[in-house]
Amino acid sequence: MTSRPARTFLKPNDGKCLHYCFYCIDEELGVCYERMPTWLFCRLQIYFNGHSWLASALQKRKIGYRLMDNAFIHISDLTRARQIADGLQIERRHRRLDAFARRFSPIHLCFG
Repeated sequence: MTSRPARTFLKPNDGKCLHYCFYCIDEELGVCYERMPTWLFCRLQIYFNGHSWLASALQKRKIGYRLMDNAFIHISDLTRARQIADGLQIERRHRRLDAFARRFSPIHLCFG
């Protein structure tokens, strides 16, 4: 009896993982999206861009800045910008993102 050596290989699989994406522009957070899978148990993903958030905060305070793509290439008051960025209140952001979840995917209420 001869034994065959073990062979490892990749097997392509075209999985049917459908997601729904909801995009919005929030006055406080900027561009956001929610990615919701169509199967249980849902792992909801909500994203907002921190640079977009900081740019909005700088604009409200009339602090000059320039963005190239998603990078700040100039901020007229770096000290103040750093203070604003350090003041990002995570609990407040979670409440805002929870509101997105309630609006776009109320199914999470069924599961606690």
